[in-house]
Amino acid sequence: MAQLLVRDLDENTVLALKRRAETRRRSLAQEVRLILEEATEGAESDRPRGHGPAHPQEPAGSGDPILRQRGSPGRGSRAVRRLVVDASVAIKWYVPEVHSEAAARVLDERAKGVRLQVPDLFFPEFGNILWRKVRVGEIEKAVAEGIAGALLAVPKTVHRSEALLPSALNIALNAGQTL
Repeated sequence: MAQLLVRDLDENTVLALKRRAETRRRSLAQEVRLILEEATEGAESDRPRGHGPAHPQEPAGSGDPILRQRGSPGRGSRAVRRLVVDASVAIKWYVPEVHSEAAARVLDERAKGVRLQVPDLFFPEFGNILWRKVRVGEIEKAVAEGIAGALLAVPKTVHRSEALLPSALNIALNAGQTL
């Protein structure tokens, strides 16, 4: 993916972009990328064929909704109504990382009726990620505190971890994955 560096923006423009990104729960880089894509929509015919979707937030191919799961054989797929979110996904809503765009789509899906679900361990895990990012100098303490507050404002259903143990263990054992 190509990179673009923009210099010498006045402070008010940068602040306005940051506010816009924050209200849309995107990183600054994600917001600027979307603005640029929208501004160049008419120039899609100039783009080489076979280089992915016109908009990275859309899946390449059939145009099916982003979050899908298989139904019974022969019945096709049906839209996901609930989605379990891990702290490693949620941090990408606020801090640019690999796959931040995909993580942002999870928030976009809420408008389509998808309900976010988290185990109670989600919060200490998320807090630990913030702590580590402050410790290594990736973000400032005030930014981490702001992110924590923003996360708490995201509508979600919290499930007690102890109630999830039997089914989570069964899934992990059947899938050959860690719990």
